[in-house]
Amino acid sequence: MFIVSDKEEEKLNLPQGEYDIPVVIQDRTFDDNKQLQYLGDGQMDRMQGFLGEQILINGKIDNTLDLSANGKYRLRLLNGSNSRAYKLAWDHGEAITVFGVDGGLLDAPKNLPYLILGPAQRVDVWLDLSAEAENSNFKLVHLPMPLDNIMGGGMMNGGMMGNSSSEHLPYDTQFDILEIKVGASAENDAQLPGELSSLDSLAATDAINKSNPRTFTFAMGGMMKWTINGRIYNGTEVAEEETVKLDTTEIWRINNGNQFSSDSDDDSGMMGGGMHGNGGMMGGEGGMGNMMQMPHPVHIHQLQFNILNRKTEEVDQKLWELTKDGFINEGWQDSVYLLPGMQMDLIMRFEDFKGLFLYHCHNLEHEDMGMMRNFKIV
Repeated sequence: MFIVSDKEEEKLNLPQGEYDIPVVIQDRTFDDNKQLQYLGDGQMDRMQGFLGEQILINGKIDNTLDLSANGKYRLRLLNGSNSRAYKLAWDHGEAITVFGVDGGLLDAPKNLPYLILGPAQRVDVWLDLSAEAENSNFKLVHLPMPLDNIMGGGMMNGGMMGNSSSEHLPYDTQFDILEIKVGASAENDAQLPGELSSLDSLAATDAINKSNPRTFTFAMGGMMKWTINGRIYNGTEVAEEETVKLDTTEIWRINNGNQFSSDSDDDSGMMGGGMHGNGGMMGGEGGMGNMMQMPHPVHIHQLQFNILNRKTEEVDQKLWELTKDGFINEGWQDSVYLLPGMQMDLIMRFEDFKGLFLYHCHNLEHEDMGMMRNFKIV
């Protein structure tokens, strides 16, 4: 982790020192000799992204934190997993209080029943133990969400990907992430104010392309490749729709495997027709497209953006109902978790630097397979 602060934050009485704790969450698999095992299922792991069999916290198998009763803590959560997202909740039913995201503090704290945290996303969580008894304990857990079936696990395991031998933690079961052990009382005077930061968010009216957003589709392409607008990574290559101008503000429309509007840069051929049509590769009922519907955690380099909206009509409604209350749309972000069928409008400003920068899926296996491209600021 790189911890970044500024004068605005330093004026606040947030937890410091031993009360400011990094929590890097990763899923890993070990063999019988306690060695890390990677891509044990070969092509299966590459297509869906590596999923591990156990949770590590800060690189350790022991996922406990010994904290003090009456302490007020800042937990800096980072999803450092290759491809796994988490639906995080406290097992005693209390809300999760989030006050910061990728790009810094929110303007005000948010209380969530659970938190969806995709790969590469970061959040700051407030934890007040003043109501917890000494020698008690509680857990941060992953709650079930129906991603295994949507990602076509059964068809991939027994079908063209071969039989799976993986025993990775299933998405649709509850499992432990972190155990909090409450020790002897030790107060600190940190506080979480109702107003945290003055966010100067971008507005859609600021964008030079507000009537025609730049569109990027993250989907399976020909020859079983993960693509962005039908392309894979190719060195320093930049397409026309990937070239932007310095000192401008734009809306980028990202969508996962679906075309929502006719103003896309690519509304014909495989990406706009056959791939997403009723009988095409990605859209046909019961076809390979349904089998390969997967989330894509999208990360854009060089800048932070604001989220303008999410369109969810094409998202599996059971999945959406079980995840919708865990997304954070506020604040400055650089990574978002794009569910299958979801479309999002992001607004960003290109300033400070010209040159080549990356944007990509942060599922590391998808990225390695080419789901990464350059954009160029000129």
